[in-house]
Amino acid sequence: MRSPLARGRTSPDPLSALTPPAIGPWILLGAAMLSLALVLVAPVTVALVGGVVLLAGALIVSRLSWSLDRVTTMMVAVTVGMTPLVGGIRRGLLIPVVRVSELLVAVTFALVVGVMLLEHRRPRFSAIDIAYWVLLLFGTAVPIMFAFYTDGSLSTDGWSTFLGPVKFYMAYRIVVDTVHTESDLRRLLICLLLAGAAVAVVGIFEYFNVHDLQAFLNTYYMEGDLTDTWQQQIADTRRIIATVGSWNVSGAFFAFHVALVIALVQIRFWVMRRWMIILIGALCAVGLLLSGSMASTLGLFIAVATYAVVRRRVPRPMILATALVVAILAGMLFKPFLEVRLQTQYPAGSTELIPSSVQYRIALWEDQFLPVLRGHEMLGLGPSLPPEIDWMTEESQYLFNMYKGGIPYLFATLGLFAVLIVQLRRRYPTQTGGQQAATLSALGLSVALVVINLNNAYSTYGVPTQTFWVLVGLSSARLRDTSQWSGTSLEG
Repeated sequence: MRSPLARGRTSPDPLSALTPPAIGPWILLGAAMLSLALVLVAPVTVALVGGVVLLAGALIVSRLSWSLDRVTTMMVAVTVGMTPLVGGIRRGLLIPVVRVSELLVAVTFALVVGVMLLEHRRPRFSAIDIAYWVLLLFGTAVPIMFAFYTDGSLSTDGWSTFLGPVKFYMAYRIVVDTVHTESDLRRLLICLLLAGAAVAVVGIFEYFNVHDLQAFLNTYYMEGDLTDTWQQQIADTRRIIATVGSWNVSGAFFAFHVALVIALVQIRFWVMRRWMIILIGALCAVGLLLSGSMASTLGLFIAVATYAVVRRRVPRPMILATALVVAILAGMLFKPFLEVRLQTQYPAGSTELIPSSVQYRIALWEDQFLPVLRGHEMLGLGPSLPPEIDWMTEESQYLFNMYKGGIPYLFATLGLFAVLIVQLRRRYPTQTGGQQAATLSALGLSVALVVINLNNAYSTYGVPTQTFWVLVGLSSARLRDTSQWSGTSLEG
């Protein structure tokens, strides 16, 4: 009697009968939750070892009924969905040296790379990757070498500053290397939207101080130590930080999500019920309002204007009507907040068109930052601001680049955005559905970032910048079940 193999059939794997098909995802999800819990309560060494063991065990068991591709895709979805909720937790508060979100991205990246090595898959790179490698060279490698050459060492803050671009590139690559189908893309878009809604709800609860939420967020999520001046300003303005760390960061986060919702509505790609997408957009719009970030609001308008130029049509009436209703209701409900914010930016008797916060930044640049920078334009001044500067940050992405890595870092950043805008614009007409919506939103936000980076270092903001690079990754992913742009060549 001929064996099953001889007849061209394979006998079933006896191990596959041990795990029903539906249990694989639950095993991995449970392991991911346990790993996150371990990270939150254990020292970093124990967390790393325990997390790797748990995820490795889940990977082995899940492999019985779940392909490696699906394992990594689910882990990427967990990372995309969880990062906005834990991304604002202070560095070193729960884990020495790193943030919870940074560890989550790094573990996921290591998992994706490991699976690709096991499956002998080669990564595909595009012009965006090359531009980002140039940024990593002049924004990470060269500044680190210069810091060791001049000071002989690098502080923890210095490492976190110079390695910041690395985590965003890892977030971009885990999406590019794991999104293979429209279903994968849809899953990540849903994770982005649900995360945006969750953070918006937290922000609205923070505004109303439900269960003393403001004190909790200021203790565990607010960037830096709260001085008496900061505490008084928080009490006066009631601007929200939600779970992302600061007012401007939350403003950028909500603006990016509103831009994504508008892109989905423009393309008419309904990843969930239409009313749910509109509700999420409205919640994020309220969050943007309560952040009090005028630059982020300007960035949203620039992104939407870019949509109109690219599509050669004005936004759909449904978008305009929804925006009008949300603006009226929010204006009525949060009128005291808006009055205080406008009075802060435009004091009584002022005839200036430029907001007072922007005027203060200009004065800082002219009186302190630019004079101190003279003579150090080529390689910058290192990760920390010199003692001559009586302020916390450069208040501009481009000054940040100059101070950290000099002219090469500045040009690398501008070059990256130029490549992004050109490549995303080329892809847009060749794509459809969710990928086209991701490309449209990434393109609009790229243009917006070029402008609002003048006012603050938006490209270094952890959670919103990671959201932006996830969208770029979705645009760059090669989908197996479509003939859309694949991103396999260096030209595209």
